[in-house]
Amino acid sequence: MKKILAALRLPSFLAGPALLFVADRYLGAENYHTGLRFAAFGLCALGMLMTFMLALSAKTSGLANEAKGWRSLLVWQLLVTAGLGAYLG
Repeated sequence: MKKILAALRLPSFLAGPALLFVADRYLGAENYHTGLRFAAFGLCALGMLMTFMLALSAKTSGLANEAKGWRSLLVWQLLVTAGLGAYLG
């Protein structure tokens, strides 16, 4: 389970900003533009949830340094997501 989360967290997180930029750049006049924005933030949230689960798993396994690394990646993901919000703002 841990390997699957580690393999899927970054692609799912990066698909969010990619979807947001494609939606804003090419599909801005479509009816489903707002839905694509919500889907983009949902993908970012899914990636952050996977990173949080990996940090929690590492902490319960007694790997404190690995858990700290996952938490720092989570902070990076939060900052990128905040940047996306500022882009929309």
